[in-house]
This record gives sequence, structure tokens and C-alpha cells, in this order.
Amino acid sequence: MAQLTLEKVRKAYGDAVVIPEIDLDIRSGEFVCLVGPSGSGKSTLLRMIAGLEGITRGTVRVDGEDMTDVDPSDRDMGMVFQSYALYPHMTVRDNMSFALRMRKEDPKLIEERVAEAVEMLDLKGLEDRKPAALSGGQRQRVAMGRCIVRKPKLFLFDEPLSNLDAKLRTATRHQIRHLHDRLGATSIFVTHDQVEAMTMADRIALLNFGEIMQIGTPQELYLQPQNRFTAGFLGSPEMNFFEGTVSVGEGGFVLNGTASLFLPASAGRLAALREVVGTGRKVEIGVRPEHFDLAAEAGADTMSLPVAGLEWLGHEAFVFGHVDGREIGVRVATDASGASDLPKPGSPVQLRVVEDSWHMFDATSGDNLVVKSGA
Repeated sequence: MAQLTLEKVRKAYGDAVVIPEIDLDIRSGEFVCLVGPSGSGKSTLLRMIAGLEGITRGTVRVDGEDMTDVDPSDRDMGMVFQSYALYPHMTVRDNMSFALRMRKEDPKLIEERVAEAVEMLDLKGLEDRKPAALSGGQRQRVAMGRCIVRKPKLFLFDEPLSNLDAKLRTATRHQIRHLHDRLGATSIFVTHDQVEAMTMADRIALLNFGEIMQIGTPQELYLQPQNRFTAGFLGSPEMNFFEGTVSVGEGGFVLNGTASLFLPASAGRLAALREVVGTGRKVEIGVRPEHFDLAAEAGADTMSLPVAGLEWLGHEAFVFGHVDGREIGVRVATDASGASDLPKPGSPVQLRVVEDSWHMFDATSGDNLVVKSGA
């Protein structure tokens, strides 16, 4: 295990700044996911940690030791790539033992570590096969085994599941997290897939344009997003947004804008946000699909949504429609009867927002005013 610290790390290619400046502390034994859209700088940041990319400015420390100018081979980090990077002419055993053999480790030690990794990764009986004779999931496990036998201080994963099908991705992410816990390792995992980040990470660092938009537990980022970007990135279907200004109503707030929407609020949230909304500032209201209830009939606290489509997934279903040209998604409960009692395309449904479940973002800065106010 090892603690990683990035101090004011910057990366630029000439005038093109990829990472303006990042400070990041990863505690010993943590599993941290770097997540963000394509081009957000997450893979570049991982490669800077590994020493595969030079740093324009700043410091990388491992357990307090400056690693900024240390050669990648001397950083004691193991990296698993999206492409697996296996030697095609070598067997599983030889691929996994390659780094140890290059370091001229004791043959008995090499044999013991390879056997241990083979057992951990369920590769028994495949030791003499070459990569071409393995499935995608097996090749990925061999790549992980190559890291495990070295017993590095840090495990670095660069989108290792991207080439796997959906079923294998699920199984492999469970296996990676299990190995992390079993080894007591410190792991940094890059992905653009929010499901991988939400299910695997102790903490998530969400990047956009080379900046950390928010870092915290999956629950913190999902339930208390500090800004509109975080709120919109996490969640599938994504959060619904409505623009306008807000006024105080009885038992909540009223949004006037792209939709007329009543926002039920507790006394505490009303008090915390009353001054904010009294200024008439433009805001965006965010409501997740699961935070609408279906109302039996229209009322002052409901919004009508014409149903344009329905996705039935067995344990849940999603209804989609449009309000003022913007798609709105709503999760609805299902039961053993299937989809027969669900809303039908072409018919309207009445939606009611769940009390205190909504978020309010400043239209200019994107800051979450609910989180900032402590409401």
C-alpha cells in the first residue's frame, strides 16, 4: 500500500493546456476512480503518475518521496492497459513472470508468485497457452497477473474493461475490486463509464477539461453534486433540468420558466434558500428520474408529461416525454404483472416532485445552491 500526492500538477503541450493544475491526495489502500468524458485528461493524469508522460509543472509524491523525475521502471507501480499489452509469442506463465525474470529474481520466488497470481485470477490450467488462445476476459486477467506478481505499491488501470462485452465487464469489475481488497492495494482506475466508477470506487474524482469538478464517495457525488456538471454526468438516465426563476410558494418553491414546476420543500430548505431565490436570479432545477411520483390527477403541485416512449426493464421502467423541447425521463415502479399497467405512449402522465429531492443550480456558475446553503 502507498499514499499518492499530486501537488499543483500541470500538463501542457506547447500552448495547449491539458491539465491546468491539479492537487490530489489518495490515501493508502484506497480505490479511486478517475472518471470523465473523453478528452477530460484522466488518462493523461494516470500516465503522468506512472511516469509515462512528463509533467510540465508540479510534484508527484509516493509515501512522501518525490517521484516526479524518477524513471517509470523505478516507481514501483503496476499498470494495466486497455490493450492488455501482452507478448503474443509468450505463454501466460512467461507473460506474467517477464518483469521478474528481467530483474533476475530467484526462480523459486518467480514460480511461487506466478502460482499465487494464477490461483487468485482463476487461470489454473491456462499457464501454457498464448494470448491468441485466450478470451478477452482471460487476457485481461493475465495483464492483471503480470502486475500482481511484482507486488507494486500502486496499481494503475487505464480503461481496462473497454474491450470486454457487457457480461464480462460486470464480472471483471467485481474481480478487480475483490483483488484490491484481498491485496490491500492502493488502486487508481481510469474510466469513462460511470457505472464502473459508482460500483468500484471508494472515492471518485470527476474530471472535465483537466480539472477536478468534484471528488468524494459515489454517494456524495450522486446525492450531493456540487455543480451542474457533476449532477448531469452521473446518473442513467441523466438528471432532468428545467431553467427559469424561482419564487416562494406555500410549502415549497415555484419554478417559472421552461416548465411550471412546484418544488416541495421542508421548513429547513425553505429557510436556507429563501434569500437566494428572492433575488430573482436565473437557475436550473435538477430532478433525477427516480424523484418524480406519478399523481392520480392534475393539481397545482403537478406537471403534465405527454408520454413519447417507454422502456421496460423488468424490475423498473422509464417513461420519456418532452417539455418545452427538452426530453424528460421518469422512473416508474413495476410489478409481476409486467408492463400492462404502465403509462402508454401518447397518453399524458401527471408528475409530482418528491420533497427535498431536487437541486438548484446557478444558471451562470453552475454551483449547486442547495449544497452551498447547507439545505
